[in-house]
Order: sequence, then C-alpha cells, then structure tokens
Amino acid sequence: MSAPARTFGGLPRRIWMLLALTLVTVAADFMVVPYFAVYFSRGLDLGVGFAAAALTAFTLVSKAAQVVGGWLTDRLAPERLLAAGFTAMILGYLVLAAGRSAPAAVAGMLLLGSGDGCLVIAMRYKLISGCEAALRPRVFSLTSVCFNLGAMAGPLAGVLLFSLSPAWTFACAAAVYAASYLVLRLFTEPRHQAAAPPGPRGPA
Repeated sequence: MSAPARTFGGLPRRIWMLLALTLVTVAADFMVVPYFAVYFSRGLDLGVGFAAAALTAFTLVSKAAQVVGGWLTDRLAPERLLAAGFTAMILGYLVLAAGRSAPAAVAGMLLLGSGDGCLVIAMRYKLISGCEAALRPRVFSLTSVCFNLGAMAGPLAGVLLFSLSPAWTFACAAAVYAASYLVLRLFTEPRHQAAAPPGPRGPA
C-alpha cells in the first residue's frame, strides 16, 4: 500500500481536512454555548435553575456518550458513529431553532450532548487512524490548537448573531454541521477499493 500524500508540515491532506473541520465545528458550538444560560433564563424566561439543569444534563449526556461511543467504535465502523453524531448535532440545533419551550430546550440539549459525545470519540479515532505513530504527538497538539481557536472565534460570531436572532444562530450552527459532514464524506472518507479482477471462469 502506498504512503498517504504529504502536504504542509509533513501531515497527510486528510489530517489537515479533519483538523479544519474540528476548528469549524467547535466554532459553531461556541457560537451558542456561552449564551445558553442567558437564552434559557431570560430569552425563554425559564429561570436560572432550568438553565443550570439543562447545561448539567448536556455535560452528563456528553460524557456518557463518549463512554458508549468508545465502546461502539471498537465494534462498529467509526463512520457510523460520525454519522450518528453529526445527525444528533444537526437535529439538536434545529429543535432549539424551531421550539421556544422547556420540552424543546430539553430535547435539543439532550441531542446536542449525545452528538457531542459521539463526535469527540469518532473524530479522534479518525485523526489517529492511518497516521504514523511518529506524527501523532503533532496531530494531538494541532487538535488542541484548532479546538482553542474555534473556542475563541465562536463567541465572537455568536455575540453578533445571538443579538440578531437566537433561532437563526441555532440554524446557522445546524447548517455548519451539515456542511461539515458533507465535506467529511466527500474529502476524508477512504476511497472505495478498485473492483477485484474476475475469478477464473468455469468451463464454457
């Protein structure tokens, strides 16, 4: 098998694409995460207690999904976990965009927690799978850099979007995740193997 093509920094092009997707999706999350408490307590008038409970539920579900996601990744193709994670994130943001009630907020946060937990595990698996052991420390450090850059850029975009419309902000986050999954499938999935040559024919 030929070695993957190298690009800038000696890393495969697929790794750089995954790192870029990490930055973009983290930025989409942080467009809304810092403002959830204000949105739930004041925007929806559900109170500070509800906001605290919703954020706690999001965190707990995310951690539980990471445990389950790790178990599933060992048994299923990571692409299935990625598909589940992106689907949950998109649905979660769309539920929050469409609904302005406590049930919609709870459903949206549970979906986001589930999707976040699945993606954390699956994306890390994709980053290190097929990457030489000598390159993994660099990949881990770049993953941290991309996460922190997204965490800084997201709130700056969110403060503007949220002031205009929380619903549109959630819809924008869903659109970012949908576009990111499309890019992931088109540019980072392993290409199908060439069709095997036909076997020997039987007697005519």
